[in-house]
Formats: sequence, C-alpha cells, structure tokens
Amino acid sequence: MNTELSALIKLLEDPDPEVYYNLKPAILSFGIAAVDDLENACQTAGSKDHWFRIDQIISELFFRDIKERLGEWINSEAADLLSGINIVTELINPDIHSPNHVSPITAFRNEIWLELNSRLTALEKARVINYFFYEKFNFHIEIRNPDHPMRFSLAGLATDKLGNEVSLFAAYAVISRSLGLPIYGVNIPGISLLAYLDLPFTPKPGFDPSNTPILFFIHPGDKGRIFGIDEVRFFLSKFYPDIVSQPVLACSDSLLVKHFTRALAKSCKKVGKTDIAKKAEDLLKLW
Repeated sequence: MNTELSALIKLLEDPDPEVYYNLKPAILSFGIAAVDDLENACQTAGSKDHWFRIDQIISELFFRDIKERLGEWINSEAADLLSGINIVTELINPDIHSPNHVSPITAFRNEIWLELNSRLTALEKARVINYFFYEKFNFHIEIRNPDHPMRFSLAGLATDKLGNEVSLFAAYAVISRSLGLPIYGVNIPGISLLAYLDLPFTPKPGFDPSNTPILFFIHPGDKGRIFGIDEVRFFLSKFYPDIVSQPVLACSDSLLVKHFTRALAKSCKKVGKTDIAKKAEDLLKLW
C-alpha cells in the first residue's frame, strides 16, 4: 500500500466534513491506481461514515476513469464497437473493466459463423442471424421491467437471455460485425434500427458509413424484422412526423454508442436510478 495514500485514507475517519472535503482531491489525484488500496481500507473501516466516504471516492475514481477512456474511444480511429459499449456498461457493471474480462456475448459468434458462407445473399445472412438470435439462443425482451439498468448489460443478456430493445440492438450489431457483416446503426435518435450496407464485407474501424447505400433495415427489438426504406418512412411519418423529412443514413459506431448511452440515461431516470442517469448524461457531453 502507498504510504502517503494510506495516511490520507486513515484521516478520512475524522468526523469533521471539512477534513473530508480537503482530503478528497488529494486522494483523487492518485487516479484509478488508488482503488485497490481504497477497497482494502473499506474492509477495515472504523465507522459507517468512514466506509461511506471511501466508497464515494472509489465511485468517483471509477467514473473519472470511464469518462477518460470513453473520450479516448470516441477520438480513436481504431476503436471497435464492443469496446465502446462495454465502457458505457461499466456504469452498471464495473466488473467488466477487469483485464481478464471476455464479453460472453461474443461466444455466440462462432456458432452462427459455422452457418454462414459467401454464397448466401445479404438477406439470407440476416435471416441466419435471426434464427440463431431468436430461435436457438432465445434472446428476448424483458416485458415487466425493461428499463432496469441491468437490462442494458450484454453480459446479462448472454446469461439470462433477457434484455431490452437497446441491448438486443447493441448485441445484434456487435455479433454481426464480428462475423464480418456490414451492419451499422442509423442516424435517427431514439430509433433502434440497424442498416445492412451494400458492401461485401465490414470496413476497417473508423469507417464512416453515412454515404454508403443501404440494402435494408433490421429491427432487433422485433425479432430481427426486416424493413425496406418505404416501410421505415411510413413508420417515421406515423410516430416521428417532425423528422420524417430527414434522410435515413447509416451512422458511425460512435453515434451508435451515443444512442446506447442516451437510452441508458433515459431509462435510469425513469426507474429512479438517478446516480447512474446523471453519470450517463455527463458522458453524453463527450460527444
């Protein structure tokens, strides 16, 4: 344990709130490296207040680290989609930051890959994914409490086969891209649609898909239902008349992760998880 850090943590026992507010910046300056020492100190905290103060600092250090890494991800040309979603998901499941973490959602990729081949059309490939997703793997939406934060977790979806519209949308995109399929989000905020691009393969990370023609659209929240552009336009005219004239384009992975983050903030606010909602809203400022 760092001697200076150890002394600062010990001083947090002082009941004077002014002492806490003076010590906190010094402890935070150690960055994420201080978490192990802080977590050890939690186990031997001398009082409930001491434990609470340590826990608050740990929480702030984790969030600062998430924010820094997400900012780096947004500005990186080589950032992959799963990494961006995982960083945001750490708001609800900090354990996935472990260096040994392997996202369980990717384990489903190999089984689908065995059924895909170059002779299949884009539509046939989408139908193969739909079969595995909704028939074999039995991924489906939690009806009773879809706004619970854990329903945004891809790890939770992989384990429980339960998610919400947004986690299904994210998982579908992640697995499709890991299979080499050019499937991206779309530029309409709040719409969990995916676009299958008119490309023979997935471009390199950092590719801007907005100028690439779209073959068809996929709605993962509706068991992978496939739409043409006319059906999407009709849907927008019925439910989103204010944006019906906006062109429907494929969007970058950065904007897809922004959509994921915005949906998390909205759902957490709805179910009273205000702490997570505020952090997600803070992350949105990075864009």
